[in-house]
Amino acid sequence: MVKIFNGPILKLRQKNIKAFTLIEIFLVIGLLAAISIAVYSAFSGGLKVWQRAKGALAQEDIMIFLDKISYDLRNSLMYSQIRFEGKPQSISFGAIVRTPVDLKKNPKGDDYTDEIGKVEYYFDGNKKNMYRRQANYSQAINHRFSKEYLLSKDITSLKFQYYYRSGATYVLKENAKDILPSCVRIDLEFKDRKDRRNIVRLVNIPKGN
Repeated sequence: MVKIFNGPILKLRQKNIKAFTLIEIFLVIGLLAAISIAVYSAFSGGLKVWQRAKGALAQEDIMIFLDKISYDLRNSLMYSQIRFEGKPQSISFGAIVRTPVDLKKNPKGDDYTDEIGKVEYYFDGNKKNMYRRQANYSQAINHRFSKEYLLSKDITSLKFQYYYRSGATYVLKENAKDILPSCVRIDLEFKDRKDRRNIVRLVNIPKGN
């Protein structure tokens, strides 16, 4: 009986076991390849969706910035202690700002009031960011500002230009000081996924000359 199990029948069984193991290896390789393809497809699709969403958010931030600065410029004002100053990458001017009520009168700091103050927008070319900061009246006359607020990122370039009325025409200036312009031109370029887009906005100032 022992010789029969140690004979050809046992060898045949050993061969069948080896062949079955090889088939299993090929099956596992095939399954891993299929899973890898599925994971790559999902990751690639998710990355494209993320890039589109990021581009949409960047454009939304830029539009918010343009709306904000347009609103501030249209409500700008001249005041003896707060001068207008415009440069290619920054602009500051007097405006009505919303600030917390004096903490001595309002310890909680949850009430706000409108008062004459100063607003500044400036572009950081190294970080590619656009910032806004403001000052209440006391800060403005002492040439101080509150902490800056990040408005938009991924701006590759930005330039302010200033138009002044001269008779029936307008004179373009790279820098402006003391006198409100009639119009401010904002040229900016930003990244939209792999491409770059340009936006130009003209903001008329009702109180400009």
